[in-house]
Amino acid sequence: MAAPLNTCTTIQQRGIVRFLWAKGMAAKDIHKEMLPMYSEHCLSRQAAHNWVQKFSEGWTSIKDEHRVGRPTYSGAPPSYNWCSVFIVMRIPIIARHNKTR
Repeated sequence: MAAPLNTCTTIQQRGIVRFLWAKGMAAKDIHKEMLPMYSEHCLSRQAAHNWVQKFSEGWTSIKDEHRVGRPTYSGAPPSYNWCSVFIVMRIPIIARHNKTR
């Protein structure tokens, strides 16, 4: 038996969903097929169903379409922390709070 795939992206998994959908498999069967290989990294059954529905409606891309609204990523590095800014600047948070009153 093949070893489980521990490193994978959602884009790669969507490609597999599209391939298996093109072969005529149902969403629940696609998820059952992928689950042993991807284990806890596998797309959810609902996500597989949603992508099968999109492909059935004529979608050809496996990438999300651009959405308008609040971004999911702020642009700041993940380690950026406002508390560290105040510590580096040596501005007591309480003193700063009192100035704004």
